[in-house]
Formats: sequence, C-alpha cells, structure tokens
Amino acid sequence: MPTVYITAPPSSADELARTLVEERLAACVNRVSCDSVYRWDGDVHDDEETIRRGTRPRRVRRVGRR
Repeated sequence: MPTVYITAPPSSADELARTLVEERLAACVNRVSCDSVYRWDGDVHDDEETIRRGTRPRRVRRVGRR
C-alpha cells in the first residue's frame, strides 16, 4: 500500500482525517503530532503539525487534489 504523507496544522487534522475516510480516499488515517521546520515564501518556519498517511495506489492523486 502506498503511503501518502501529509502535514497540516493540528486544528485541521480531525476534519481532514474524517473527510478522507468518509470519501473513501483512505481506509485508515493515522494522526501523529510532529514539529516541522520548513521554508515557505522565503521565511523559515518552526511549527507543530500533524502527519496523516495511507491510501490505495489508485487514490493517491485524488488525495492530493483533496
């Protein structure tokens, strides 16, 4: 099974996880808290995020569009 690795603010984790499962884009979504350091719009950010992952091969593109 391919793994789709998505990070987002914790405030959106529950809704996004539920939406992906309800729309059958994922059979299961694991939410894992993490701290991320990344560059965005020329600035370096250090934020708490949530990781979500897992879907079927044919649904990877649909998850990305969602």
